[in-house]
Amino acid sequence: MANFSTNQVRHVYVAKAKKTNAAGVTELGDLAVIQAKDEKGNNKKGFYLLTKGHGGLTRSDIVEEGKIEYVGVTTAASMAHKKLKYTLTPSTSTSLWGTGTGNPVKEAFANQDILVRLYFSQYISIGEEDTYMKYGVVHTYTGMTKAQFMQTLKESIDANLSREADKMVDVTINNNVITIAEKEPEWELGTRQQQYTNFRVTASKAEIDGAEIDVFNVDANGNIPSAYDAADVINNSKIAADLEYFAMGDRADIYRNLGWPNVRPSKMLVDANSANGYDMVDIIYYFSGPVEDVQRSRKQMTIICPAGTGAGYKTAIDAIINPTTTTGGGN
Repeated sequence: MANFSTNQVRHVYVAKAKKTNAAGVTELGDLAVIQAKDEKGNNKKGFYLLTKGHGGLTRSDIVEEGKIEYVGVTTAASMAHKKLKYTLTPSTSTSLWGTGTGNPVKEAFANQDILVRLYFSQYISIGEEDTYMKYGVVHTYTGMTKAQFMQTLKESIDANLSREADKMVDVTINNNVITIAEKEPEWELGTRQQQYTNFRVTASKAEIDGAEIDVFNVDANGNIPSAYDAADVINNSKIAADLEYFAMGDRADIYRNLGWPNVRPSKMLVDANSANGYDMVDIIYYFSGPVEDVQRSRKQMTIICPAGTGAGYKTAIDAIINPTTTTGGGN
């Protein structure tokens, strides 16, 4: 039988610094891609990873050239989650607002309740059947300015969200424009994963002389404008921390928290608060032996490394093996 697992598994190694040889792996988080040798000590087309963790030096499987299916890099930037934002901008309709100081509410628009709804899909349970709703409401009156209208609406949304244990969205106002933005979700290592907020925003319309008029600017489809903000993202640091925690639990920490509270917390290498996130280098390979031992035991190794350094590990692997044997790679 094969001399390592016949199950599909994933081994995770965290690298803080790339080293070029085994002698250089001395500090916590050092990792080197080492060329394998045959029984006579000659170089062969294969490699292994050597890394230093809290438990000392660890060597990965020896990955043989010709048995590698994929080597590729997923960058931290490609894994960053862009925050979803909705913008509530009061319309310029002359049916609603007057031309006086502050654009006051017209008499025809007075004494109406304008409702903004926030729909949170798959909230908590991650099920499509669960939709959680929050609201903001404004009761208009004659002489109410646009600024007063928008400020009252923001305060109403804030009050409706205030009872939640976890803050669900960030609500800000600037120049009479309200922005409702996705907030980085609450997270706890190994127990509460980072689940992004799936929500949408709608608003009721004003009724003027039997006609419905949009109170806020809408897009071509009649919806409140939304966009994913490329300048405001949630990086993958916490996802990387969870991956390390899970993998270590499967490989070397199987009795984690057994006997609680008399436990010794395991030490990890990923910084869940890293501002830049982490690249991930994936190597998919398999083992097969001689003669009747021909089964392919598929495995995957993942190197978690600081953003911008993943390509260097792939280059080191490509320098050892024949690049034509990989079926993927790149960024």
